Amino acid sequence: MDHNTNEEIKRAIKKTDSFMERAALMLHTGKRGEPFPPNTEFSELELKSYESSLLALAVKLLRTPEIPENIWIPPIRYSYKYVEGEKRTKWTWLERFYNGLSASKEFFNSFISDVPTYESYKIEVKDSTGVAISLNNSTSSVDLINSLNSNELDAIANELQTLREALKAESKTADDDIAIAHVALAENAAKNNDKKGIIENLKKAGTWVFDVATKIGVSVTSKLIGDLIK
Repeated sequence: MDHNTNEEIKRAIKKTDSFMERAALMLHTGKRGEPFPPNTEFSELELKSYESSLLALAVKLLRTPEIPENIWIPPIRYSYKYVEGEKRTKWTWLERFYNGLSASKEFFNSFISDVPTYESYKIEVKDSTGVAISLNNSTSSVDLINSLNSNELDAIANELQTLREALKAESKTADDDIAIAHVALAENAAKNNDKKGIIENLKKAGTWVFDVATKIGVSVTSKLIGDLIK
């Protein structure tokens, strides 16, 4: 792939990262009953422009005017896509938009010829007091091994709820709020059996979240975050 196309993809990913941060912050503050911070809400024109640019880039990369949904769904279209049995709330659209952004980031990342090597995570919860994580070098994106059953995900969701509440009591800055938003999204992912969503959000949690998790004794979560951010 030529250098110019690589740079175009990186710009799209950078824009997607920015949208993900804003969506996460909106979810966090909104669910707390607080007003959205300035300049975080998306305008209709901004969303249309963003999605049009992604569509044009995807068509260029795949060299086809029609992109099958099993390959990639633009994030706004993804946010409106009906999911059978889904329990809808006033935040459903924003949650699904965030998930669509995350999927788009992974899709476009796969086309970058000089993308750094990621690590593959095999997650195995041994018991209620610890989690064993095996890190193996891989040239692919983060690969979640389907080894967690619903009971284990429930335990993680409960710990993440405890962690989120503890973080809220200690939050002092906007960066803290963003970190809490990722914990909240990881909690929702655990409740929805979305292992990929747990990993993607806890990778962004940061050392402050890890320190609080360790301090309050949520052992499964603190071990998981510690291995993801090191």
